[in-house]
This record gives sequence, structure tokens and C-alpha cells, in this order.
Amino acid sequence: TAEFSLADRGTTAMQLAFHRLLPGLPCRSLPCRWQSGMSLRQLYERRSTSEGYVPDKCQSEVISKLDDLSKSLSASQAPRGLYLYGGVGTGKTMMLDLFHESLTSKGISCDRQHFHGFLKAVDTSYHKMRMAKRGQSNLLARCAEEYVQKHRVLAFDEAHVLNIGDALLIKAFLEPYFKAGGVVVAT
Repeated sequence: TAEFSLADRGTTAMQLAFHRLLPGLPCRSLPCRWQSGMSLRQLYERRSTSEGYVPDKCQSEVISKLDDLSKSLSASQAPRGLYLYGGVGTGKTMMLDLFHESLTSKGISCDRQHFHGFLKAVDTSYHKMRMAKRGQSNLLARCAEEYVQKHRVLAFDEAHVLNIGDALLIKAFLEPYFKAGGVVVAT
């Protein structure tokens, strides 16, 4: 996956403006509806204006990367995904939400979840498949192949792996998911 940083440079202009205008409210609290024909960049600029913060240079670069990724989904060899990282309050979740909203408005199936919710869903799917297909191997790979049929793009918020069991589960799921053409965007 490609990596892109929302630079952890202390307080950004966006953070200052946002907290002055709406102290204590998270970015996602004021939805900005997608309008047909709007680009991801236009939606980002509209949200910036409507919520009263100054667009950040790093966010603008990330929007470009997400837009490129969105356009590449129609190609046969789309990249595996994009990992957004940076300090608290730099807009990672907001950009993930905008990306998800833009894909679904175009009819591209994108599953947007908190990372731990996704792990629970994979575990539940695996368990159901294991009960139905006792004795068969590669069930997690089959789960991934079924998942990519439903959701070409996975959008994870707050992805972090704390133990080896989760790491092995993720590896066993994502390898066949990528092989089947799935794409992951994570914060």
C-alpha cells in the first residue's frame, strides 16, 4: 500500500479554526451531503467552507491521492490501497468519510467501518462458514473472496493491530482479498 502522512506538525490551521468555531465537536458531526457530479476535491472544499476551517496543504495532497485511487478503481490493476497517518485532529477520518461517500455515490461498493468492527465481522463470517463447511480448508480466503464480491473497497478507520492473533487473521484475509482485486484505505 502507498503511505501518505498528514504531517504531525503540531496544531494545523484547520485544527485551530475548527476548534475556535466548534469546540468539542468532532469533524463528522456536521454532515455535508454529496451532490451528483461533485468531485472529491469539490466536496472537500465545500466541507471546509461549510464547517469554517481553512483547508490544509497536507489534506489537499491526500485528497489528490484518494481521487487518483478512486479513478484507478476502473483499471484492471488498481493499487492495493492507501494508508493515511498523522496526529490527532489532522482530518484523517473526515477524508476517509469523504472518500467513502464519493465512491458510494458513484455506485462503487465501499465498506466503511471502524477497524475493530471489521475484525468482528470477519470473525463472524469465518465462524459461520466454518460451521457450514466443516473440514474444508482455506475458509478465511473464501471469506475474503466473498467479501470482495460485496465490497471492492474497504475503508478502515483507526486501524491498529495489538496482538499476533489479529495480525495473522488480517494477513490471512487481506492476501486473498488483494489477489481478488480488493482495495483498502485505512487511517
